Amino acid sequence: MTPKRILVADDDPFILELYRTALEGHQYEIETATDGREALRAATSKPFDLVIMDIVMPNMNGIDSIRAIRKKHPGLPIIIISSFHDQFAEALSELKVQCILIKPVMITQLVRSVRDVIQASQKQP
Repeated sequence: MTPKRILVADDDPFILELYRTALEGHQYEIETATDGREALRAATSKPFDLVIMDIVMPNMNGIDSIRAIRKKHPGLPIIIISSFHDQFAEALSELKVQCILIKPVMITQLVRSVRDVIQASQKQP
């Protein structure tokens, strides 16, 4: 079975490495991005099974990046992991993401959410 490909976008290098290590340990193939623009470039040039996106990042925030990704890949599953900010509440509801996790996230919760979102996306036609 081909490993599922996940794009993880966060501006914190420690978080990126933590998520990468945890998810690769569960046989996922991980690519990382350090800002929204880099995430958009990756998501629109390579196939991914899931995107994990922080909201507050330099160059392009996660919300703008997700909007642009949705234009090219409307069905791509997305998990947002962020310190929730009320100013983003309305924008988050329009993005139709599969899951929102609030930092700090337990690794077990991250892995479970990734597994559940990928399984749910495979059941859709």
